[in-house]
Order: sequence, then structure tokens, then C-alpha cells
Amino acid sequence: MSYSASDKPAAAMPAPQPMVDQVVISSTDAARYIEGMCAELKDIADQANLAFLSYLLEMASEEATSQANPHSAYAIYGEVPPGPAGA
Repeated sequence: MSYSASDKPAAAMPAPQPMVDQVVISSTDAARYIEGMCAELKDIADQANLAFLSYLLEMASEEATSQANPHSAYAIYGEVPPGPAGA
């Protein structure tokens, strides 16, 4: 049996993908979410005796806190945030 060019199936076209609405999240909200996730992961690392991983997650959580609120870093270290020039 022989096949002609017209007998060949058309090249498979990829199925169209549904458009997914992109959620716009503020950097503050993202930082707060990351802070919470790091805290939960740190608890898991603590329970599994993963000390260094726990430490890194704690540092990431603290960084997320400082990103969510720039003045929070000063509160953590007991410093006064800088005021306007000449204040």
C-alpha cells in the first residue's frame, strides 16, 4: 500500500493554553507571605534537627520582615531609623 502526500496527517498543533490571569501582588504582601512561609519551614527544620537550615530560614524570615517594613530592621537591632537630612 502506498501513501501520497495528501494522506499524511497534518502536523500536530499544540493545544491552545488558557490565559491565566496574573495576580499582581505588592512587594510588601509578598514579603509578608514569604516571612510566614519561612517561619513554618523553620519549625519543620527544627523538628527534623536541621540546625543550619533552620538558621538560614530564620535569617530569610528576618530579611522578609525588613523588606515588608523598612523600619522594622531598626527595631530588630534597637536602633533609631534615620530621619530627614538635618533633623
